[in-house]
Amino acid sequence: MKKNIKIISIMIFLVVISTTGYSQIQILDLNGQKNITKYTPYSQDLIKVERLTNLFLEDESEVTIIQISVDTSINLLSIKIEVKLTAGEIKVEVLNTENIVKENFTVINRSVINKGKNTQSKETVSGQLEKHFRDLGSGNWLIRIIPIHASGAVKVSRSLISGPKVDLMSIEELRY
Repeated sequence: MKKNIKIISIMIFLVVISTTGYSQIQILDLNGQKNITKYTPYSQDLIKVERLTNLFLEDESEVTIIQISVDTSINLLSIKIEVKLTAGEIKVEVLNTENIVKENFTVINRSVINKGKNTQSKETVSGQLEKHFRDLGSGNWLIRIIPIHASGAVKVSRSLISGPKVDLMSIEELRY
């Protein structure tokens, strides 16, 4: 009986050892530079690096460009842009590594408020874009902010995500 328990214990130990895999994690900064490489005993890893930029505009008409460097280890680029305008116009464009506009939107505030001489007011027009991009290529993505006499705020959040990949076969090969 003791011999059977010992054999079963050894078999369970061998099964656990044989199914434990090690995967390589590469920590990246937003410029795509590899900072740290470590090994961990898990099979599914997800690395997410986020950056937030806040712009405050006062009668601004100069273009602002935010650059995002990516390489082939990045699976997903997630961008969220929020615009709050008290005056003027802002056009936002997202360009891929080949400088092709992949997404754009415009927020305009041209409202006029009739008010009394002792009343103060400021109307805000808001717009938001949230977009996720795959198949990024390698190079620089751009977020171009084009204001025309704009006053207000722009918040740009971007995340680079490096996640699990199929190492031995692609999904297409699994179908056949």
